[in-house]
Amino acid sequence: MLERIGLLEGKAFISTVRQNVQFFTKRRTMGFWSTTEAVPSWMSVAMAAWIPPTPGYLRPEPPPLPNIPPPYSIRHLKCEDAAAIASLWRDHYGGEDWWFDADEAVVLPYLRDPRVVVLGLYEDGASLVATIAAVPLGETTMSHGARLREFYVVEGLVVRGDLRGKGVAGWMIAAIDGTMCRYTGVPFACLWAREIPTIPSFPTFVSCRPYFWIECLGSNEVVAEQAVAEQAVAEQAVAELTAEAFQPIWDALQPDGPFVRSVRIDNRRGGLRFFKVGDAGYAVISDTRRRTKAEGHHLYEIVGASSAAAVAVAALPLKQHGLLFTTMDMTGRQGWKGGAGYHAYSMYNYRPPCYGTCEILAIREEL
Repeated sequence: MLERIGLLEGKAFISTVRQNVQFFTKRRTMGFWSTTEAVPSWMSVAMAAWIPPTPGYLRPEPPPLPNIPPPYSIRHLKCEDAAAIASLWRDHYGGEDWWFDADEAVVLPYLRDPRVVVLGLYEDGASLVATIAAVPLGETTMSHGARLREFYVVEGLVVRGDLRGKGVAGWMIAAIDGTMCRYTGVPFACLWAREIPTIPSFPTFVSCRPYFWIECLGSNEVVAEQAVAEQAVAEQAVAELTAEAFQPIWDALQPDGPFVRSVRIDNRRGGLRFFKVGDAGYAVISDTRRRTKAEGHHLYEIVGASSAAAVAVAALPLKQHGLLFTTMDMTGRQGWKGGAGYHAYSMYNYRPPCYGTCEILAIREEL
């Protein structure tokens, strides 16, 4: 999959590369947040290989709110803004070969949730030209002992095409940062997820894994052949569950290695499908609402799975023609291909258990 909204394209990509290469003179290396004390320095990331990070906020004090020049202004968006948000996301959220199939039914579950904050940038007080959202993960635990009641994912950063590369994304991120510190009454900490085409020379990601993908045919011929090859799992029952029935399976999960974990399942748009594979396996598939521009095919993504074998078998019920993506290592499995970029998570204003290889365990629909 391509990056979310072209954050690494053009000038923004060149700027990010320069920040990474010049880490000796420019301390921070996390894109638009590159000048704040709330992101890790390259040196602290390197030292974490010898001295494991301890839980704690990087910047306890709230930052100032940004000064937005006229004719622009930032507002806290409400349900009455749903149509304008859906229009912006449909027209300006996408890549060269995909678009986001947004409508009011997609937008309203976020606006109706009092814990979600969605900010919008208006031009001349009339036209919505950018959005950003802070969506709660719920209680979040980490393998180094942290337990946070207020932890978020920042997403939904969409900027009208003609305003990209002009600092608008920086305004939106500064606004959500300052707003959330005041909204929650505690230091604002969050995850920032994005798809990237390549890994930077000096990354500060908490997690970064390559994508694998497979074409799901209407007849599922390719996937069916793969399932036969996965004899250990294919011979066991595959059952589709409700979110409520899947919750005990998720609660019982015992992660191996460093992790960041949200216990709450977030299926607010209703696009997640939950599968139990055999006695202990599972896979959760998300209809991302992304569609290919050429054929209109659905883009699906595995947002949680017990194993690569479970991914292969759980793909069987996908009758809709589309593409299925996963960060599970599907190397050598029939029909699966790599070369689709990387899914990367960064952590803002909190020290994670480790960098690069931390497992992000969150069953949710991404914007």
